[in-house]
Amino acid sequence: LYVPNNLVVVVVGAVDPSVVRAEAERCFGGVPRGRLAPVLVPSEEAQLAGRALHLREPVELTRAGMAWRVPGLTHRDAPLLDLLSTILGNGDSSLLWVRLRDDKRLVHSIDAHCWNPGEVGLFYISFTCDPDKRERAMDEVRAELARVAAKGLSPVLLRKAIRQLVVGEINSRKTMSGQAGHLGAAEVVAGDLHFSRGYFERLRGVKPAHLVRALRDYLRPELLTEISTSPAAGPEVVVKTRVGAPRTAEFSELRLKNGVRIVHQRDARLPNLHLRVVCHGGPMHEAPGLSGASALLATLLTKDTRSHTADQISRLIEGAGGSFYPFAGNNSLGFAVEVLPTDEDKALRVLGGALLEPAFREGTVEIERDSQLADLKQDMDDVVTYARKRLRERFFGSYPLALDANGTLETVGGLDAEAVAGLYHRLVMAPNVVVAVAGDFDPDRLLPKLERLAGALPVGGAIGRPPGFEAPAAAQWEERQPREQAVLFEAYPAPGLLDDDFYAGEVADELFSGMASRLFERVREEKGLAYFIRSSRVTGLSAGMFHFYSGTAAASVDAVYAEIDEEVRRVRSGGVEEAELERCRVRLRAARRQSLQTPGARALNAGLNALYGLPVNDWASYDARVSAVTRETLAEFACRRFRPEHRVRLVVKP
Repeated sequence: LYVPNNLVVVVVGAVDPSVVRAEAERCFGGVPRGRLAPVLVPSEEAQLAGRALHLREPVELTRAGMAWRVPGLTHRDAPLLDLLSTILGNGDSSLLWVRLRDDKRLVHSIDAHCWNPGEVGLFYISFTCDPDKRERAMDEVRAELARVAAKGLSPVLLRKAIRQLVVGEINSRKTMSGQAGHLGAAEVVAGDLHFSRGYFERLRGVKPAHLVRALRDYLRPELLTEISTSPAAGPEVVVKTRVGAPRTAEFSELRLKNGVRIVHQRDARLPNLHLRVVCHGGPMHEAPGLSGASALLATLLTKDTRSHTADQISRLIEGAGGSFYPFAGNNSLGFAVEVLPTDEDKALRVLGGALLEPAFREGTVEIERDSQLADLKQDMDDVVTYARKRLRERFFGSYPLALDANGTLETVGGLDAEAVAGLYHRLVMAPNVVVAVAGDFDPDRLLPKLERLAGALPVGGAIGRPPGFEAPAAAQWEERQPREQAVLFEAYPAPGLLDDDFYAGEVADELFSGMASRLFERVREEKGLAYFIRSSRVTGLSAGMFHFYSGTAAASVDAVYAEIDEEVRRVRSGGVEEAELERCRVRLRAARRQSLQTPGARALNAGLNALYGLPVNDWASYDARVSAVTRETLAEFACRRFRPEHRVRLVVKP
């Protein structure tokens, strides 16, 4: 396979073509020529008929999949199958989501995908549900497919799906890697660099009857393969592109009289508009017993309003090919709307309803609360996530960061509409709200509309910086879980986002993480003591936790702890080499630039900076701050932060 005839190298970005050509010649010029590798297509006789595989596992929820084999990317029916998967299971207004989640309450989540990167592909419907609802959910999926096959699809659904595919194509081209991936796949799979253009031309002539024909041809009951995992104690299982204005380098800030801040950056290189609302939220702002309310509030802000139902809103935004989604973390909550620039007014209508007139209806609250509970149960299935949550509880104690933004089964189970509405009225006040805009828009037209909208928020007191955290005393904990491996954690107090040594923590985290780190090389590669080992952080505004974690055999726990402590001693003593440190700086600088390629990522970054009292364009100083971290800085950081008297350990053993 590895011969020039089969090899395509794609480079996109700010590069000198002559340098790329010379480097490609150096890397690949010596590869011997060979014959073109044959494309292997399984014969019709080799195709599998329908099968069912249902497994019992030590999990909390049932995860199920229903799959059919379909043709590959270049087949004439590939666009039809992509459209069909989009209509059935892409978004909150999709047929399966509305029927099985909102109407029947059978699943917590459900989606559909068509994966066809080569000569053959997979049409896949997946969902999570309670164990006792698996069979009914699968029956309902079959019934919905049969209904579509018998009664057809409306032109409205087809137009919405086409728009979603167009917007998805635009979104995938936001980054250099996305553009490179498109070109590489087009050349290798389709043999045509302009494949996307032809693909979307083929969509123009699609009619609902074509989709029904594809469903009948490929999603036949006798070719269905089912698979699921359930708890062991559960029941028995048998586009046209255009050249726009360049991106404005920095965000500008507009402060309204009521205290709302609007930060905005124009970038017309792609037809994409991103609007994001951020405000203070998370564990630091939740009353005792209401942990997880911020995450539920963020979700509900994207649902019902006083004038529209959640279904109407999702149909409006998804009909435009847009997206509307919440977010919540340790320090903030909010939501984002992303559309084509021509749908600016639709985005503003959705944003205004969520911000100014949310309606916390009991039925919707119940659905989303159950979904959040399902996510918490899934966390129990992953031993690393489970152990990290237990570590936070032991490390932070009574400090709010002891719990993550999603809360616990007990606290989320007790949330109701009144509790969520109370949190909304306390947090969503003008001085605590930032609206961030990035993408293709006319500031003279859009900003006055945003001013009128955000200016209607009530004035209230600004939320100040949260209190600091008293470091814990040294402790060591052990738990047992029905798992195959041990997972260990070692934690120390860390700086908050607003602390002076935050960037030293950034570099330290990079130093201890990744497959190129000394810690990984020694523990995994040289000694074979662990399956994985790295570091991470929990970051608040005024406090944090720096922790190492590793997956290993139960007999190797003490040896891995010893290696972690030895690596900490090396850093404390100034033993980090300059070349090693510079590699960390380079990786961090590159990762930061890559993370800010999309308008959505830049809007989030600028919005959070404004919310936390940092310069809106704080990203511009990132390189300099990371470069200013020296070996001496790291040594001082490790001596002050990684002190044995504050070390907390937790190990979960089989």
